[in-house]
Amino acid sequence: MKVILSLLLFLCTITPHQIIAQKIYSNDHVDVIRLDEHTFLLQENYDFSANCVVIEGDKGLMLLDTGFGEMGEYLIDAIQSFDKEVMVIVNSHGHHDHMGGNRLFSKDVLIIGHDNCQDIYGQYGHKVQTIEKNPTFDFEGTLVFFMPYTGGHSECDILTFIPSLNLAFLGDLFLSESFPLVLIE
Repeated sequence: MKVILSLLLFLCTITPHQIIAQKIYSNDHVDVIRLDEHTFLLQENYDFSANCVVIEGDKGLMLLDTGFGEMGEYLIDAIQSFDKEVMVIVNSHGHHDHMGGNRLFSKDVLIIGHDNCQDIYGQYGHKVQTIEKNPTFDFEGTLVFFMPYTGGHSECDILTFIPSLNLAFLGDLFLSESFPLVLIE
């Protein structure tokens, strides 16, 4: 498992093009930063910061994590700047700072996550798809791979890898400013 994680991180560092980040929208607590034509970082600025990623398709949006529930109105405001609806939410794990905003989205939104947190993800009436049964997902022609990584940061961590975007989304399994918080039992 560690070899696969290392390989994913390595593959995402050898990019054929330069990423030029550009802030395209901002409100009091969320900045929207364009990473490439269809990929955007939503940076929440709260007591702690949380990062969400938006993948823009032709018909809708896929959101990786929904951040703090307390930042909901600011997150929704930032997402409305896309003029498209969120169709799919992928939760990297079941902690409040990564899935607290799930409750703010339509019940028609599909939530994808680890089987160990299925009850948490479905608590607001959303349809939940677990990665154990479906380790891949086709979002408007973009193939998304999921890999469970339990025992890292939580009991239900997943890695999300999108080869065509050269993107690995790791939730709290990788922190740029500190050592990750690790689940110890």
